[in-house]
Amino acid sequence: MLEKVYLIITEEFYRGFLEIPGFCSFLEDCRQNDLDCQVVCEKKMNKASDNTAGIVSDEISGIISDQTGEDGMPVLIMTDSQRTADYWRARKKYVIGLQLNASSVYFEGVDTVLSSFEGIDASFLKDNYLRFRGLPVTICRTERLVIRESRPEDFEELFDMIMTCGNCFCTEEMGTDPLEEREKFLSYIHYVYPFFGFGLWTVTRRDGSIIGRCGLCPVCGEDEEAYRVELGYVIKKSEQRKGYGYEACSAILNYARLDLKLDMLYACIYKKNQASRHLAEKLGFEITSYPAADSQYQTYQQSLI
Repeated sequence: MLEKVYLIITEEFYRGFLEIPGFCSFLEDCRQNDLDCQVVCEKKMNKASDNTAGIVSDEISGIISDQTGEDGMPVLIMTDSQRTADYWRARKKYVIGLQLNASSVYFEGVDTVLSSFEGIDASFLKDNYLRFRGLPVTICRTERLVIRESRPEDFEELFDMIMTCGNCFCTEEMGTDPLEEREKFLSYIHYVYPFFGFGLWTVTRRDGSIIGRCGLCPVCGEDEEAYRVELGYVIKKSEQRKGYGYEACSAILNYARLDLKLDMLYACIYKKNQASRHLAEKLGFEITSYPAADSQYQTYQQSLI
């Protein structure tokens, strides 16, 4: 679990850092969620010491090393300097680049770049740190189930399940080539979860056994810059008719409403799939006139406001 955040800021931005939109709210949220956040001003080094891997001074490096200890306290580095980012990435720290205005450096080699602190909170940092460590974020728990981000080792079981399953909402389709689909699956884990903050997740029983895949799918509309969010689910054939679909989808609806603050959710279902259509209606979805991509499918919608 992430314990400490260091914001290593160059002199150019340090003096007015508190004025950056959303920064004070970000600090307060970190405090309320027991995430220690320390702001450090990084002064430029003289040219004689430029060969020390960047503008990070030995003093700051020593402070962070002393505070994190030999066991390596879980820390995250945020910086507006490319060279500082390179320094800490080389030391296997999770680094977020801060591109605070149009003239800021364009970051390379970091997984996340922020242009402001608006909408950024402790949960965002903790989730992304888990992903950096290769650990799945737990989305929610129900009486019988755990819904979490997928892991690479989930692929074989999910692939076999989707190839043989019947009842489901229209989730993102998989092809029949397992090697090709595995590459897509790994790319999905790496890029979709951090970018959107949601996606299709693995559903397990409390004992950890996989029974399905459910979640939220961003789907592009006619306007390529806009997208709508669709609910998708698939439950292992041997686990159907046990109420798992309703239990998982109900939890995801609450997550979409309360955590993601979505206004509207859609579901695209094969017209002949009566079981899934019944589940959608039980969840509160209604048939909409929103044009479906394929006439074989019926689109449902539900307001979350």
